[in-house]
Amino acid sequence: MNSFPDDLVCDALARHLGAPVTTIRPEHRLRGHLGLDSLDIALVVLRLQRDVGREFPMALLEVVETVDELSRLVQAWASAPGKEATE
Repeated sequence: MNSFPDDLVCDALARHLGAPVTTIRPEHRLRGHLGLDSLDIALVVLRLQRDVGREFPMALLEVVETVDELSRLVQAWASAPGKEATE
């Protein structure tokens, strides 16, 4: 991975997991390979909100299963008109 939003998502996941970013792969399942639960995923998304500066529609996370799916969702979210994140 070497582009926005892939780098951003992988960095947020790696920081949350305390793992090297090089260990995060697009095909990894968030709940399976990475062992994240719903709270972990919400915390990663909150970090992404801070990094991007926009509010994320949390309901969309229900359909996200892989790192690649999260990256694609972040790409769509970051480029769409929307509300700025509040601190």
